[in-house]
Amino acid sequence: MNKGSGKVFGFRQEHDESIGRGHVIHSSPEMSPYLEFVLLQAFLFSKITAGSNVCSSSVPDIDYVLTGHVIRTLKLKTFESCTFSCEIEPKCFSINYVSSQGTCELNRATKDFFPGDVVKQNGAFYLDMVVRQFHRDRDPCESMRCENGGTCVVSPTLKCNCPDGYTGLRCQNLQQLGMESGDIPNDHIESSTFLVDNQAWKGRLNGNSCWRPAQSKNTEHIKVTFVSEKTVFAIATQGSPDNNFWIESYTLQYFADGSLKDTKKVYQANKDGTSIAINKFSQALQNVKWIRIHPRAWHSYIALRLEVYGY
Repeated sequence: MNKGSGKVFGFRQEHDESIGRGHVIHSSPEMSPYLEFVLLQAFLFSKITAGSNVCSSSVPDIDYVLTGHVIRTLKLKTFESCTFSCEIEPKCFSINYVSSQGTCELNRATKDFFPGDVVKQNGAFYLDMVVRQFHRDRDPCESMRCENGGTCVVSPTLKCNCPDGYTGLRCQNLQQLGMESGDIPNDHIESSTFLVDNQAWKGRLNGNSCWRPAQSKNTEHIKVTFVSEKTVFAIATQGSPDNNFWIESYTLQYFADGSLKDTKKVYQANKDGTSIAINKFSQALQNVKWIRIHPRAWHSYIALRLEVYGY
């Protein structure tokens, strides 16, 4: 392998034609010696490919990571062991590395192919592997892995087209209808009764309060009215964020197509006050104007926060 000459960290790096294009890395005065060491290692990290005399190099992107393409996360790794782990993984084409935690993420793609998936993360850096290239003749949708019926499209930008009711880079998330975000107004959330400071509108998922009725009885309920008719896929519930109260099961009624309907099922809910329990319906509820939840069993006292999913 022919050797180039030059310096790094602010100076030009020159190479012979057999080595390829050089890179320039600039360092600021406040850059820590450890970070300089890591960057130097990353800059000099190279590999002679089998059957050739070509030496390649890769320059890290400081404070950036590639999201959505991680195939494996490794803990307590040095930079060297992280890059080696990628070398021996045939599907690895780049890494994200957090030096302070020793966290190593192996990616199945590169930033050049998925620039929209690069996000800022202080204290981390992204690095392409030089032992193999993510070629553009690969099927780009291989790395997308669209979920929940999403369809991968390549042009004008690579993405998953999500069906109604799903969001996220890969359509992996249910679409919220507005309890947590506040898009459902307070006056659209009602209840049979409530305690002072625990009104129905405080029963929003991940909120700092909750709905609590005046008494814990099977006759209590909370009702959410949508601004317009919705298709409902699922309901998420939580208990109280402050007390050891939650509902363990509930039934559901809803108003659609001009009549009151009942799902005729008891849904299992929470086992503590903070975790989220999601119940997805086997068939989506269509043309829903409002839903009403009736607690059927609870721990100590009825307490509820909720979200509704659909479109």
